[in-house]
Amino acid sequence: MAKPRPTLKAAITCDQAIKEAGTNKWTLVGTFNQILVMLPEPVEAQIEAQLKAQSGQPGAATLNISQPQMGVYFCVGNAEGTYDFEIQFVKLGTTEELLIAKLNGSWECKDRLLTTDLAVNLRNVQLPGFGRYAIKLIMDGHYIDEKQLDVLKIRPGPGTPEMA
Repeated sequence: MAKPRPTLKAAITCDQAIKEAGTNKWTLVGTFNQILVMLPEPVEAQIEAQLKAQSGQPGAATLNISQPQMGVYFCVGNAEGTYDFEIQFVKLGTTEELLIAKLNGSWECKDRLLTTDLAVNLRNVQLPGFGRYAIKLIMDGHYIDEKQLDVLKIRPGPGTPEMA
């Protein structure tokens, strides 16, 4: 009998996902849907000038944004058995996707009538610039679903914290 095809019930990005040892409850610290990047104006102007000068050249530089830590929590239903999973972190483009990172593993789901949780904590994720990203869940080679995330540039203004 074939394993059921899982469905994604929730995908949440956060600063850190913690599973409590005694209760097996998840704590998701600092949930977010966007990564906001604020650059001081002189630095922003310098980076934009460098990127413009290098555009169109082979091996042109990109603006790398470092996310020091990020947790991704998945809650899956309709799954029973052991699945090979792959989590892909991709930058979405207008015509193609750029694979940033991927993580492979095995995931056991005991009862298809119950939901099963999986979380991963990532360190020093390097994002090649502003734009839209997706964190894709693939189980047994089948695309299940994805969580999209925007990396946005913000400008200092009233109420915006000053950069140190």
